[in-house]
Amino acid sequence: MAMVLAACGDNPDHPGAVARTTGFTYWGSADVKPVPSFVAVSEDWAGIDPARCGTSPRNADLEVCTSQTTGHPTRRIVVAGDSHAGQFLGALLPIAEKKNWEVTSILRGGCPFSTDSDAVPGDQSCIDWNTAVVDEIVTTRPDTVMKIGTGN
Repeated sequence: MAMVLAACGDNPDHPGAVARTTGFTYWGSADVKPVPSFVAVSEDWAGIDPARCGTSPRNADLEVCTSQTTGHPTRRIVVAGDSHAGQFLGALLPIAEKKNWEVTSILRGGCPFSTDSDAVPGDQSCIDWNTAVVDEIVTTRPDTVMKIGTGN
């Protein structure tokens, strides 16, 4: 039984997530171009407006980005770690905007928030960065800290 397409404006060329459902049958064009284009994908990052980023006054090695709120935020959340942690901003920021939460990201590529350098064991610059992030969190006292955890 073929599934009726009811996604992405009923465009059979771009069915969206419905294409992952059981029973889906693609009935669009054979030569359709991907959307968004591969050129645009490199610009498709969720995050806090770069204009709201700056160096921590406590440590010049930390770039701290803080979302905008209306008046006093109802919650303050820090997202700390590498780009994997930063991927949660795409889901977290729309919720934060609706609930007037302040989201602060402290991210460094290839350096998960941990007690050691998980990506490159013994990487002293990553270990030092993590120590600085802990100091930043302790000083700013957010309500919640989000990080990524992985296991072997």
